[in-house]
Amino acid sequence: MYDSMSLKEDRIRVNARIPKSLYDWVCSKYDNLSQAVNDGLETLKESKAVDCHTESYNTQQNDIQDHNDTPAHITINTDVIQEQKARIEDMKSQVQELYEQLHTKDEQIEKLNENMHKQAVHIQSLIQENSRLNTKLLPEEIGKKKPFWKFW
Repeated sequence: MYDSMSLKEDRIRVNARIPKSLYDWVCSKYDNLSQAVNDGLETLKESKAVDCHTESYNTQQNDIQDHNDTPAHITINTDVIQEQKARIEDMKSQVQELYEQLHTKDEQIEKLNENMHKQAVHIQSLIQENSRLNTKLLPEEIGKKKPFWKFW
């Protein structure tokens, strides 16, 4: 029982995403993925132990660090951000066009109101002129009532 406990403590679970083609190749060469990962990491460890004192190794490490600082998902996010910025700019231009259309409509409404006011004033003056002409055309006698005994 003690041996199985120490084995669990000596191991660490590792999760990684790998291309499907690499996964298919590993499955065709190894019985299980854990064995392949262990062999690969051991091989990497041995190759880096030999190269770790060379200048090219340090340069490679710096290059790897630079690439690790900007993983692929950041590039994808940058693309998404650029696409969203383009959509925002498009929407801003559409809003600007709508604003200009509203401004044009406001001017048209203002002109219509001015015309309607002018027409109302003109109609009022026509009514007054008509009234004045009616009083001139009608004789004064028609406007007065005769007493009922002067029927003839």
